[in-house]
This record gives sequence, C-alpha cells and structure tokens, in this order.
Amino acid sequence: MAAEKVKNYCFGIDVGGTTIKLGLFDRAGNVLDKWEIKTRTEENGKYILPDAAQAVLTKMSDRGLKKEEIAGIGIGVPGPVGESGIVPVAVNLHWGKVNIVKEMEEMTGIHTKAGNDANVAALGECWKGGGEGYKDLILVTLGTGIGGGVSKAGPVLLDYIQKYYRQYAFSACKDTVFALATLGNDAGIYGCAKMVL
Repeated sequence: MAAEKVKNYCFGIDVGGTTIKLGLFDRAGNVLDKWEIKTRTEENGKYILPDAAQAVLTKMSDRGLKKEEIAGIGIGVPGPVGESGIVPVAVNLHWGKVNIVKEMEEMTGIHTKAGNDANVAALGECWKGGGEGYKDLILVTLGTGIGGGVSKAGPVLLDYIQKYYRQYAFSACKDTVFALATLGNDAGIYGCAKMVL
C-alpha cells in the first residue's frame, strides 16, 4: 500500500470586481507563488469561477503538484457567503445565487471553503499580517468596492453583525455619511462601508 501524500499546500483566491488574485501557500502560511487574472464579469459573471479553477489547475501542473498534496482552496468574494458556500448576490461580479464551494469542488476536485472577502482578509491579517499577535482587529478593504472585517479575539464578528445590525448603522464623518451595509442592503455585502451622498 502506497503512503498517502502529505497535504502541504493550499490555494487562496481573492475574487475582485476587476481582478482575481491567487496565491499558492504552504500550510504555515508562507507565500510560495502569487499571480492574478482578469475578472470576466460579462454574461452575469459565468466565467469567474471556471477561470479561477483553471488558474489553480494550471499552477498545479506547472509546479508538478498532485491533488493529493493540496489541503484545500480558500476563496473570498465581495458579497455575503452562507456556511454552505452559497452567495445569494454579488453585485460587483454580476452574480445572482451562486454555490461557490460546489462549483469549485466540481471543477478542481479539491476541498473548498468560501467567505466574504473582507472577513477572510481580516482573518488572514490576524494570522500572518499586520494584526499578528493582537486580539482585536478592524480591517478596511479598498478595491473596486469598499469593505471591512472585524475580528474580536480571533473570530470575525459575523453572528453579532447579523443579529444586531439588520439595517444600516450610520455614522457621520465630516460632510460625508458612511453606512455600514449589512443584511438586505442594495449591494448585498456584509460589512461593506457604503458612501451616502
């Protein structure tokens, strides 16, 4: 009986409205490779996940990696993501309901987890970034849109946000009003700071 290969590698994917950023990591979180591809949002974003899956498979082939060596794929998207990996809407990507986990696993054959891009960015910063060693962290992301994630003693505060902020929570900032967009907003994004003029 052949020895089972150790799953020493994983892929991280950040799907943005303009580009998809990908990284190959070891299990300790060290970046082994990073690259990006264009986000093709035409035809309701139907090419986004196939393009990302193909980019992963191509990188595996280029590096001689087998699926048995890959612990998984983590993917962040600009929209709410349910525990099962279903995104009800992602406006920047022109998506309606999409099951990211199911589709990525079918296309790659690799275990996949999905989350809101700002929330997974906050977790990453807590683990290996500027928040390493701190209990609490607030992260603001700036890209095609604006997002944010809050980490309190480790976990992202999704349950709190979902329970207590089902509407907009407003705060004034000079002449501009920012709204913390949560469940049911027009952008459909948890933790998104939306500028209201």
